[in-house]
Amino acid sequence: KVFLEVCSIVAGVAAVYALVGNAIGNPLIQTVPSYAANTPVFVINLELVILTLLASAGFSVVFNIQLKDLAFAALGGMIVRIVYILFQMALPDYRFVYIALAAFFAALYSEILAITRKEPSTLYLYPSIVPLIPGDLFVYVGLGFMWTDFAIADNARNLALTLLGVSLGFVLCSTIVHYVRKFNFMRKLTDDSK
Repeated sequence: KVFLEVCSIVAGVAAVYALVGNAIGNPLIQTVPSYAANTPVFVINLELVILTLLASAGFSVVFNIQLKDLAFAALGGMIVRIVYILFQMALPDYRFVYIALAAFFAALYSEILAITRKEPSTLYLYPSIVPLIPGDLFVYVGLGFMWTDFAIADNARNLALTLLGVSLGFVLCSTIVHYVRKFNFMRKLTDDSK
């Protein structure tokens, strides 16, 4: 389903560019908004954090998360965006590492809330990973393939690193939480048997 949605988005963007391209020439895909050149980094990051909070809340509503859990789910996306920005500033050349660390934090946040609120962890995980979804990279790589633009190697590499980083962060956190729970369960069994 996700693959079909991405393909339809890419096809729609390509169709608009093809129609608009005849009227105004070859449109360029800009990765940085034009206002970003004169805007301080703090303001841009603050805008991203606020928009991520709203996007995570929107995803929470789409996933039918109850009102009592909506704030925690939306807050998770905002916190993960802040962690993502901090790791990105600390390790700008290591995309895989800062994505994996942010994904690990998102999974850890959802596991902690799942334990404390006695709800499934996916309830908090899906809205928390909103800032980690590489939608722009999907579109750029898809458009590059459709237009046979071989300059997409950098975007394709970043897309692969992002997807692998998110997967590794989730797997590491899930594995650690699994063994911590197993260790606590085994310790409780031995304490009960005494």
